[in-house]
Amino acid sequence: MTLSITTDRFYSGSPADPASRMFWAGGRLCCGAVGRRADLSRLLWEEGLIEELAGLGLLAEVEPVAGVGAADEFTLGLRRSFRLSYCYEWCPEMWKAGALHVLRLLAVLADFELTLQSPRPANLLFEGPRPVYVNPASITHLTGQTFRRTLEELSEFFLYPVVLSLSGRSHLARRLLRGVGRGISAEDVPEVGGVAGEVAAWVETLSPADCLRKLESEVEGMRIADAGSDWSDYYSADAPLVPAEGWSDKQREVYRVLTELRPASVLDLACNVGWYSRLAATAAADIVAVDFDETCVNRLYRRVRAEQGGVLPLMMDINDPSPGFGVGNGWLAPASERLGSDLVLALAVSHHLIFSGMRLNLGELARAFAPFVKRWLLIEFIPFDSRGMIYSAEDRPESAGWYNLESFASALAAQFSGVEVLPGAPLSRRLILCERPGSQSE
Repeated sequence: MTLSITTDRFYSGSPADPASRMFWAGGRLCCGAVGRRADLSRLLWEEGLIEELAGLGLLAEVEPVAGVGAADEFTLGLRRSFRLSYCYEWCPEMWKAGALHVLRLLAVLADFELTLQSPRPANLLFEGPRPVYVNPASITHLTGQTFRRTLEELSEFFLYPVVLSLSGRSHLARRLLRGVGRGISAEDVPEVGGVAGEVAAWVETLSPADCLRKLESEVEGMRIADAGSDWSDYYSADAPLVPAEGWSDKQREVYRVLTELRPASVLDLACNVGWYSRLAATAAADIVAVDFDETCVNRLYRRVRAEQGGVLPLMMDINDPSPGFGVGNGWLAPASERLGSDLVLALAVSHHLIFSGMRLNLGELARAFAPFVKRWLLIEFIPFDSRGMIYSAEDRPESAGWYNLESFASALAAQFSGVEVLPGAPLSRRLILCERPGSQSE
């Protein structure tokens, strides 16, 4: 089937690949090829290779789209939507998974004398924990020059971040990847020079197929060790994801809210190791779990990948959400736009934001969460005298007059039209369900 829609806005491109681009049209993500690349993309579609690669899980499922772009442009639209995430939000396990996915795609393409012109991270998205390459328009003919450039970009954006993670410097990789122009180069980070030299030698001495097999074996053998973390052992035991005798009152109440609201999408902010994210996945299909602790996100990614779950784990600090880049934020959209969800969970996190780090006030706290909320926010208030509260009024003396349930709910009411304090004992942790203004009519 061929659909006809109009172009809405640009998504991403690469200066290394002027013959393809990605953009939004009719509310869906599309990729287009121009000139000789358009002829190749059309041929690969007509001969069934693109659909075959999609069937193998290496490419996203696409279909031709007419009436979009330049006269000589061949456009394919993605049949399903994906949550947009960027490489500086991925944990090291996701960098490794992305590298392996691209290498396996390249290996299949090499059998047909094809390769990828520019395998940058914007061309690879995650469906839950599963990486998918979304830009078949970047497939080009395999030559010595294109293959060399392909592996250079694969190294800069996927391989080198993993290498830095192995030496405990993933934080440096994340900072370098936060720009949009280039990845990590051996010139800027000398410790990746050894790997860069090995890859360059393999490119010169091995066939593309042998080189890709060698690289895949090397990446497979990279074992990412979790760094020490204050938060990864916060939940000492893993409870079942169905109501059970050992469930806490909080777990039962969150489950009740999920089953009654039936949100289409859930964002779990400060998810820790993601038990509530995985619980949400039993009630909703689109789950994003966010935490700033790399060890927590690595562990969650391994778990949902093994379970073949639908949770997308990402790294982000609520105090510093990923910004947009490019003209009008058109290259990379800000996190609040990409990760906004029907229901946002903010459990066991507010007291940390108030009493440590940036030490937000109550108004700032409410404004930190509000941009991500499409319909509801389920947030937890933890009073000084409650079990497990690690702070006291001495940690922020002026808070004695305003850190209470009434002031907390009042600050939320400035951002949300409905604020309901859910039942609980007077000095216990309390869940508060907030509703976004106007959401009832949406």
